Amino acid sequence: MAGTKKTLDPRTQTPETKTEVTKKFMELYMETMATAEDVEWFIGVIENPDNRKMYTNKLNGEKYEDINIPKVREQFCARFYPSLNAKKKTNLSFTERIKALRSKK
Repeated sequence: MAGTKKTLDPRTQTPETKTEVTKKFMELYMETMATAEDVEWFIGVIENPDNRKMYTNKLNGEKYEDINIPKVREQFCARFYPSLNAKKKTNLSFTERIKALRSKK
C-alpha cells in the first residue's frame, strides 16, 4: 500500500514522535515488552468509554466503535515514553496560545 509507514519494533526501536506510536506498535509492545500489570492497565485504558469513539466505515457506511487513538496514545506515551508527551516551549498548543493572549491584553 502506498503511504503506509513501517511499524517500529518496540524491542529494538524507540519512537521519536507520538505519531510513530501506532495501534500496531502498542499491540506489539504489549505482546513483547509489557508486564502483566502493564497489560491490565492498558486493557483498562482501552475499555474506558472516555477513550472510545464512533467511526464510519468509508466503504460501506457502517458505524463501529473503536479506541480514540490520540487519547489512548497520549496515555500509552505517558506511561512508557514520557519524553514524547513533553510540550516544547516553542510549540504551544492552540489552547496555550489563546490563553497567552490574556497577558498581552
